[in-house]
Amino acid sequence: MLWELRLQRELTEPVRLTENNLHSYRLRVKELRYTLQMEMDPADQDLINALGEVKDAIGEWHDWRQLAKIAHNDLTHGSECKLIPLLQKITQQKLRDALAVAKAGRRRIHSSHTETGV
Repeated sequence: MLWELRLQRELTEPVRLTENNLHSYRLRVKELRYTLQMEMDPADQDLINALGEVKDAIGEWHDWRQLAKIAHNDLTHGSECKLIPLLQKITQQKLRDALAVAKAGRRRIHSSHTETGV
């Protein structure tokens, strides 16, 4: 229980989620989610689901980011290449989506944290 509360508190930081700290935030989300799953408390199921959505949205953005980096570094299509700008556009949309889901997840985590009285 104390471990879970510490993880919930940690997920209120950083104060502002950005492209630079989003992936490390995902790692902490995964840790809390796995901890809650191991406890197998049915009361945690909504929070587990919310954490899963956050984890998946950030993971999807991260995968697109990696794909865009690989394409940028390894493809030599020249200035007429339409693939790299398209990948960058998709990656930016996935980032916006991930940030929105993460912010909603944070509200859920905060609400759950408040419900526990800590």
